[in-house]
Amino acid sequence: MRMHRGAVIPHVDERYLDNMYKVRGALKVMLVREVATRATPLQCEELQRLREAHEEAVAANDVLGCVKANRALHHAIDSLADNPPAIEVLAARSCLVDARRSALGYGPGRLDTVIAQHRRLVRAIAQGDADKAALVTFEHTESSRLDLLAAINRRGMQATRHGRPDCRKAVAAGRWRFRSCA
Repeated sequence: MRMHRGAVIPHVDERYLDNMYKVRGALKVMLVREVATRATPLQCEELQRLREAHEEAVAANDVLGCVKANRALHHAIDSLADNPPAIEVLAARSCLVDARRSALGYGPGRLDTVIAQHRRLVRAIAQGDADKAALVTFEHTESSRLDLLAAINRRGMQATRHGRPDCRKAVAAGRWRFRSCA
């Protein structure tokens, strides 16, 4: 919402997603440092359960399930920092990123990388290692950003000279469609 303009729907193109991931990365590093210093053993067990749920979705080759399980794990991690304003910023645009990820899927080997990163991240949090958790989080968000941008380019949805994605051909070819964020 913008003052005197009401709801404004952003133009989601390659540049927008690139910038969103950079903002997300910075916020997530800040949050995970806090989480690593305060997570209880019970909370770490819950993170482990959510990590395993993501791995089950990967094993089932369920892209939408992977996106949802990934979001659940990261939301749980972020929420443990007890920083509502940061969570609101992350949540405000996560739906757009998740919709694009659901439509495009993952690049070759990406899900194996995600599993390894999630394991390292949950382990660092359980060990109370804020520096390691921050490093893994940065690597995770950066590699996710690069994978999504590569997927956009593979699918032929890179920005045109006018800064708008040329989705008409991709939609006509059945390679891309809008999905609900619910």
